[in-house]
Amino acid sequence: MYTQMAKQNKKFYKRFLPQYTLVKALHLNYTGKALEAISLLKDFKFDKFKNQITYTLDLKLTYIMILFQQKEYRKALRYHQELYHSDAWYTEKSGIIWVIKKNTAHLKNKKEDRVLRFLSLATSYYHNKDLVDSESFISKIENTLLKDTPEQEDIFTLSFYIWLKSKAEKIDFYQTTLQTILQVH
Repeated sequence: MYTQMAKQNKKFYKRFLPQYTLVKALHLNYTGKALEAISLLKDFKFDKFKNQITYTLDLKLTYIMILFQQKEYRKALRYHQELYHSDAWYTEKSGIIWVIKKNTAHLKNKKEDRVLRFLSLATSYYHNKDLVDSESFISKIENTLLKDTPEQEDIFTLSFYIWLKSKAEKIDFYQTTLQTILQVH
C-alpha cells in the first residue's frame, strides 16, 4: 500500500496516509509489536488531516484501545477525555458504531463490566435478530444482566435487562417492564 501511495510524486500519499497508518498500527499491535504501534499513533500528525475526520477518529480510538490493552489505563483515559465533542457530533462525523466503540473504551476504563455485557448482548440482538428468539438467549440475558437478588437491582439497570427481554420475546417493552417490576416486588 505504501509503495502505491508513493507513486506519481506521492499524489495519493496524503489522501491515504491515515488509512495506511491505521492498518500498520493494527498489524503491529496484533503481531506482538504494541509499543511500536503506540509510537506510530502517538507521533501521527493529526492536524494535517482535519479533512479526513473519520479516519483520524479511527486512529485515535485505536490508540486508546492499544493503550488499554497494554494496561496504560491512565494514558488511555486521559487521551479519551480529549475526545470532547458530543456523541451527536461524533455520530454525524463518523457514525453510531464509532460512538459505541468510543463509549465502550470509556466503560472499560471505568471497569463497567455489566454495561459491557449489556452492550455485547444488544449487539448480538442488533446483528442477528433470529438468534434472540431462542430460550438460550433469553436465559443468557437473565444470567448476564440480573443480580442474584433482582429486588435489589437498580431500576434503570433493570430497564436495560427488560428492554432486551422484550425484544427477545417480541412483547411490548412497557408491559414487560410492568410485569417484571411486579414479579420483583
